Amino acid sequence: MTHAQMPDTEGSKKTKLKPAHPDAFYLTDRQTGARYGVCRAAIWRWIQNDANFPKPIRLSPGCSRWRLSDLEAWEAAKAACHVAA
Repeated sequence: MTHAQMPDTEGSKKTKLKPAHPDAFYLTDRQTGARYGVCRAAIWRWIQNDANFPKPIRLSPGCSRWRLSDLEAWEAAKAACHVAA
């Protein structure tokens, strides 16, 4: 369907989307690396070397993602350790 063929939706009822649950947000290894300013290989090394770093969720073979809420909890735990030190 081209733009000219799209039906007019101005008169249709607009529905509000419910906010997604925080656990519903997933990041790729590239996005996770970008969040911390490291390459994606560093993220995989962190999994091997840091027992506290969140493990990825395997969605399918070759498709692993990190829950944003897990990463935020890990960040908060690291910040609490630095404050207490």
